Amino acid sequence: SSSAASDVYKRQFLDEVVLDTASAGVEIGILGNGREIPNDDSFPSTLDGTDFGNLVPGSVLTHIFHVTNASQNALQISTPISITGAGASQFAVIEQPQPFVSAGSSTRILIRYLPNTFGVHNATVAIANNIPLLNPYEFAIRGRGHDPVLSGQLADALDDPELEWVSGGDSPWTA
Repeated sequence: SSSAASDVYKRQFLDEVVLDTASAGVEIGILGNGREIPNDDSFPSTLDGTDFGNLVPGSVLTHIFHVTNASQNALQISTPISITGAGASQFAVIEQPQPFVSAGSSTRILIRYLPNTFGVHNATVAIANNIPLLNPYEFAIRGRGHDPVLSGQLADALDDPELEWVSGGDSPWTA
């Protein structure tokens, strides 16, 4: 059937892509909290450390990311690692990876989140390397400048049965 022929063609095409990737002879992986972070991952998660969570402005939180090389050839990483995007100024690479990662080994990158404003801070980490199909290896990071006191007061206000939301005026709350 044509469906079976199409499936064979898709498998052959995908095999060719895999072979092309393998022909570079180098493999890169990024781990956060021991979990793989896929290339072009645009969904930060606390599970892999790409979501730094809520932090009071002026506080500091550092996450460690491991760059792994599962191949038999050296992985080359161009430094410095770049962080771009609207919230990039809230993050910093405080430890750059080694520029050469030998076969079967890894290096680490330390990224610090130091919010100086309230709100959500989104950025992208880009790791330039010697793998044409994965250059640069990118993933999104996020953190939130957060004030737990103000958030607690707002939550308390929302739970107060004596207050109701009204639009207009100087305050949206009335008793």
